[in-house]
Amino acid sequence: KRHVDNLLVQASENPTLEVTRLSAEIMFSKTRLYLALNRPGDARSTLAEMKKRFAPYQKITVQLAGKTTTLDEVIRQLDEELTKTTTVKKN
Repeated sequence: KRHVDNLLVQASENPTLEVTRLSAEIMFSKTRLYLALNRPGDARSTLAEMKKRFAPYQKITVQLAGKTTTLDEVIRQLDEELTKTTTVKKN
């Protein structure tokens, strides 16, 4: 957490399009890791931070899992995964 969060802070200080793209990919991985570790609260917080930080960049393309997609699609997918995880835990 210390290293990843430090990189994200540095990235916000130098917001070129490529750095923004890389930051989004890192935050996606961080959110998925929290989901895998059964930490939905942390995943939800990271996703909320992504929405806030990348609001102006929703249509940029990012490279995830070997394919290219838009950032708004990535955020939508994470929202769905988080909703499914929360729903399964409640049942």
